[in-house]
Amino acid sequence: MPTPRLSEADSVRIGVHAAAAFTLAAVTRVALILSFPTIHGGDSSARLAHATTLVLGYQLPVPQAFVAAGKAINDDPLLVRFIFCLWGGVLAAGVAALIAKVWGGRAAGIAAVLLACDPLLIHYSIVPYQEAVAYGLLAWAFYFAPGPHSRIAGCLMAGACLSRYEAWLFLPGFFLATRRKRGPTALALLPVVAWGLWWGGVAPPGMYVLDLDLQANRISRVTFLARKWLEYETEWVALLAGAGCLAGLRDRAPWLLKGVAQFMFAMVVIVSFGHEYPPGSGLMSERLIHLPVLAAITAVSGFLGWIASRSRALAGVALTVTLLIGARGLRFEALLLKEAENQPELALARDVARALDARRSPGECVSVLAPRVDPAPLEAYVAKVRAGSGDVRKARELATSLAGTSPDRDRIAAHLKAPVGTVRDYAGCPVLVVIDAAAPDSAPSGPKRGRLLDEVRAGSRIALIYRTRE
Repeated sequence: MPTPRLSEADSVRIGVHAAAAFTLAAVTRVALILSFPTIHGGDSSARLAHATTLVLGYQLPVPQAFVAAGKAINDDPLLVRFIFCLWGGVLAAGVAALIAKVWGGRAAGIAAVLLACDPLLIHYSIVPYQEAVAYGLLAWAFYFAPGPHSRIAGCLMAGACLSRYEAWLFLPGFFLATRRKRGPTALALLPVVAWGLWWGGVAPPGMYVLDLDLQANRISRVTFLARKWLEYETEWVALLAGAGCLAGLRDRAPWLLKGVAQFMFAMVVIVSFGHEYPPGSGLMSERLIHLPVLAAITAVSGFLGWIASRSRALAGVALTVTLLIGARGLRFEALLLKEAENQPELALARDVARALDARRSPGECVSVLAPRVDPAPLEAYVAKVRAGSGDVRKARELATSLAGTSPDRDRIAAHLKAPVGTVRDYAGCPVLVVIDAAAPDSAPSGPKRGRLLDEVRAGSRIALIYRTRE
């Protein structure tokens, strides 16, 4: 599969293809948010519930800054979700621009559809997760790196490095992409160095980013991530991506070989030293397949774009395959979101927040008494820090502080159209929510519950909403 040389007209069209990819991806995501308003994901709920906290645990601050900005503008979490939809568009536009630069307009047009409709990319860009921000900035950093705007590329790379740790792994590739210019690389390295000096390491004391546990099972991580990749992308995409890679490697294009080497380096580090989740399980977060998904979309787009350039009939075949992959992706994501809508934990939080929005007066706080977090993962986390020779004392202090938190409370706060801090973990507010009252750690003591306002049920779970004082 030859790599076409971009004509002047193709260079001009890169902006058009990027704009089309951005628009298609953003509109698709907004439509899904409006159709499925339930907020999924533990990290996304925590980000919204604690939007005024810029650094949550060991997580890098740039994505949280957009959560804070969205909540500062409007209490409705919908605005924050719209912002991250735009970041999903930024990621799609950046990858499409890179593909247009290398393979031309046909491949970029195909990529625009695949990026807009990919279920994994959608799933984690319609709620506040870091990937769309980090990889969107990363894509644009590499787009600008070889040209006269390498300092802009350095700033974008710096932003990516303050969004997700995986971006750090692309610093060697970025140095080569800028043709070994020291200025842009220094700009990109600056936040990494500053972060390390501020915390005295990669993460705050008592936390771990690099899993140094030598007893952890790395093979099970590979098989798990491969299974999740196939679940999201299907075997057909794997076959097309494989064909694209083989055809590209046959040409021995230097940029492709370097790109494959950089990608393999990043994935080896991620699998070897990335977070085990849940701790001690031998598994990882499915979000770590973002890079393989983006690599596959790139390979498939290049391959189908090349096929489309051979004849009009083959162009029709490539278009049909692209639309089929996109339609399947949207259907799969819709099923995932529908399933999330019906999960008792998420449905309860959503419906309780709706009831509170209807019955709570402006300025009133809400006490939420609910089952606390399961202590087993906290103990596993401390064991993981110990196995990696981390600060066990700090880890124990962190686990103790988290032992009193409640996932239900964060989920309700995330859905609520109210300022951060409206939901409290102690009695005394004019409105009281008691979740699963049979649970001994959620039964209120002291003040009387007051007048029952509403009862919310989701599956086997129940929440009772009281007004403690008029």
